[in-house]
Amino acid sequence: MIKKSIVAVLLFFLFFPIVLLGGWIFKIAFLLVGILGVKEFIDLKQHHKEIPKFMIILSFLLFVLYVLSQNGCYNSYGIFEQKNALLVLFLFIPCLFYQEKYQTHEAMYLCGSLLFLGTAFSSLFFIREYDVWLFWYLVLVPIVTDIIAMQVGRLIGKHKCAPRISPNKTWEGSIAGTLVSVGVGSFFYYHFVAEIPIVLLVSITFLLSVVGQLGDLVFSKIKRENEIKDFSSIIPGHGGILDRIDSILFVLLAYVLFFGVL
Repeated sequence: MIKKSIVAVLLFFLFFPIVLLGGWIFKIAFLLVGILGVKEFIDLKQHHKEIPKFMIILSFLLFVLYVLSQNGCYNSYGIFEQKNALLVLFLFIPCLFYQEKYQTHEAMYLCGSLLFLGTAFSSLFFIREYDVWLFWYLVLVPIVTDIIAMQVGRLIGKHKCAPRISPNKTWEGSIAGTLVSVGVGSFFYYHFVAEIPIVLLVSITFLLSVVGQLGDLVFSKIKRENEIKDFSSIIPGHGGILDRIDSILFVLLAYVLFFGVL
């Protein structure tokens, strides 16, 4: 636990100035994070069947192009569709040439993985350019939820909320994490982002906290189905990139839905 806490503090002090600086320093740093996330998804698939190296390299390139093509893709229907077309064409056509080594179900897996991570990281870049304090709000909500849920669950948690997916998660921890994150997140947003009606702000923060927990469970289910504990061991005491940003990615995607409201 001490090692895990030390690593978490070091990561905070590493990324805090990067987020504040923004620009290309931010883009390069988080593109690397995204590429590592793509690699973890690919490595997960390769536990079952090896993917040709050319397709792995192509997946990295497509991810970068997808994220950098236009950060404000949600304001332009055409650009968003072009990005999706790029993934489909470049990931499915090679199936005709690789035959047994690279089949359509591998293409569907890569396409889904890149669509998910590409959309999430496009949202991340777009939100950071729009407002750095909004970015911190969307990171703060799932982090506070996770920390409080874990601590309360360990102290008083008795009722499992998803025993077959994540045995350590409890209803007591989940409720406590949601309540605390709603309070902390709403306070932060109101004082650092914008003054909006409290009822609306609390409602949206509540939904984001819940979606973040659902995202965490989705990634836990992925690991459970593939019989792995962590996506990788790149972060000592924490596991892989996807183990740390799972709930944050889902919160970012959920905020895209609420963007016209908040």
